[in-house]
Amino acid sequence: MKRTPTRIPSFRALRCLAIALQEGSISAAARELNITPGAVSRQLAALEEDLQQTLFVRHARGVSATSAGQRLADRLSAAFDDIQRAVIETRQLVEGKALTVNALPSLCIHWLMPILPEFQGQHPDIDLRIFTSGRPDRFDDNEIDVAVAIGPVEDDRFISIPMLGRYFAPVCSPMTLESYGDFEPKDLLNAPIFYSELQQNSWRLWCDTAGIETIDVRKNGVRFENTSLAYQAARQGTGFVIGQELLLRDELDIGRMVMPFDIVARSTVEYCLVFRQQDINNPMVRAFVEWVLVQARKMPEGLPDIQSPFS
Repeated sequence: MKRTPTRIPSFRALRCLAIALQEGSISAAARELNITPGAVSRQLAALEEDLQQTLFVRHARGVSATSAGQRLADRLSAAFDDIQRAVIETRQLVEGKALTVNALPSLCIHWLMPILPEFQGQHPDIDLRIFTSGRPDRFDDNEIDVAVAIGPVEDDRFISIPMLGRYFAPVCSPMTLESYGDFEPKDLLNAPIFYSELQQNSWRLWCDTAGIETIDVRKNGVRFENTSLAYQAARQGTGFVIGQELLLRDELDIGRMVMPFDIVARSTVEYCLVFRQQDINNPMVRAFVEWVLVQARKMPEGLPDIQSPFS
């Protein structure tokens, strides 16, 4: 008797489940997949209905797996790893090895991308690929060779090189500032705020430095998927965003955006270059890392003691 094939649920729904349970958070899964938390929730609900099983439970800290959900997620994670390895191996057969760099979207768009033509001019033989993600320091993807991340990776298998300081101050459009007239830091408590998830701690840091009450960005703010979108909203809208001069220097220089106050907060966590210890002798990794460190030393935010791991 011929066996009827089992219908497999949506690949996206299965991936949503695997990542949500791995991270313990629907929001984290949404960031990883570049979709909204609502879209993840709908995928999970459809999957539970399809399988007629409760796969996870929600709680104050996020989500956790039921026994059925954990069993499925474990098998899915192994299967996705196999798929990923197969794709990587197939690409390498056709294309040869490339150098893949992963960076935060805002840092990539506003700092790395404008200077990359110089690297490509110096190393035309290197096939350079740029990815962006909210967690560039995650090397679960074996395609990633170098990450430009916030803070070091606390793992002996990786080399982390602090290179750029992170300084924060509110910025807005000239039109926005003009509309407020006399403006003091405490007035931001009731002003419209644009922010991304990564910027919430930056607002707290700046408020502490300015000596004012912490701004409740969820009360007065509009949240965006990433920092670049928050910058764009402030550039075109009537609100304020916490900015970094490193990322907005050109726009501040030409007056397209302005800093209402001279108060600047410095984070204790720097931008770092991260790569695997096993790639210390990889000539492509070495070429890119050494070039980026040279660029970092040229910046006002460049740390005074940037050390090359190759010297």
